[in-house]
Amino acid sequence: MKKSALLVAGLMFAHVAWSQQHLIGFRAGPAGTNVVFGMQGSQNEMRLAFTSALTYDHLIRRHFSLGVDLMYQPGGFWGTLPDLSPIYPPLESEYIFRNHMQYLALPLKIGVHSRGNTKLFGQAALVPSFLLRANSIAPNGHVILGQVFPPSKTPIKEYLHTFDLAARLEVGVSQDVGNSRWQAFLSISAQRSMTNYFILFDPNDETARHYLFFLNLGMKYLLGN
Repeated sequence: MKKSALLVAGLMFAHVAWSQQHLIGFRAGPAGTNVVFGMQGSQNEMRLAFTSALTYDHLIRRHFSLGVDLMYQPGGFWGTLPDLSPIYPPLESEYIFRNHMQYLALPLKIGVHSRGNTKLFGQAALVPSFLLRANSIAPNGHVILGQVFPPSKTPIKEYLHTFDLAARLEVGVSQDVGNSRWQAFLSISAQRSMTNYFILFDPNDETARHYLFFLNLGMKYLLGN
């Protein structure tokens, strides 16, 4: 009798959970990433890259959602150091570098959205991410102590923290596709790291933290009733 009651309760719970609405989908789009970096003489530029993700959202009540993504997230920046020979004599030429980093991110999201076929939505997320690889690329080479070094690609993962924690805000619009369960959406996101990426920097130094901008295009599929 007790086992039968537990079985019935479990089936009822599963039915209630499945009768709620779940959205699974994917997103992709261009991204720009940079760091607030205070190295003397450095001129940083935003790195342009590409991001993609698998998405999950659980719709609760009428206007709210909770969710998580599995996301490929770029990091890094492009920079130029001028001729620093007066400050650092061994370096005798302008040094152009491209610091490219790749992360696996798991954004934990809470959202609010309107109702109807066309929906406006906003989301806030806490974003833990894990460093997969990192390279510093010198596309033009450089000159040190009179020796010309050719273009190079140098792994730099050992100098970087492998974990990053960031905050993200996102706003967008979605549209139901006909009478189907599919939704198409477009959104923009802004993200700011709360941790430093570079091991040698003071943890409280905010000049070595990533900030990112995303343009997201995607599709979601509605599960449940």
